[in-house]
Amino acid sequence: MATGGLVLCWLTLRLGLLIRDARVKRAPTPEAVRGRHLRLALPAVLLVVASFPLGLVSAVFVRDLKPLHTAHGWLGAGATLGFVGAAVIGRGLAVNPRRRRGAHVALSLLGLFLSLLVAFTGIELLP
Repeated sequence: MATGGLVLCWLTLRLGLLIRDARVKRAPTPEAVRGRHLRLALPAVLLVVASFPLGLVSAVFVRDLKPLHTAHGWLGAGATLGFVGAAVIGRGLAVNPRRRRGAHVALSLLGLFLSLLVAFTGIELLP
């Protein structure tokens, strides 16, 4: 589930970069690109957010670990917060496109960077 969410997050980032390129070039943003970005973002964030509590349940009941007792868990919490923050700000951008655009980008990239660290730290937890 988390992997699917992260793939959708990367695709959403790619579309967001196309939107940014159009803005930097002072060209109109293709409506199809903007629409796909918005349509992919919601399921991507929902999958990532759903993965976090499922990871906690797995840690406690399957692996007999304490919740958030590993770097993997804390990095996962940070990545989840980054994605949720980017989603909340992104919804505000739909109303006012100039508002907090930088924070939306920063939180999105933070979530993706932390999710890469989550993947690497999770390797040691594999059976």
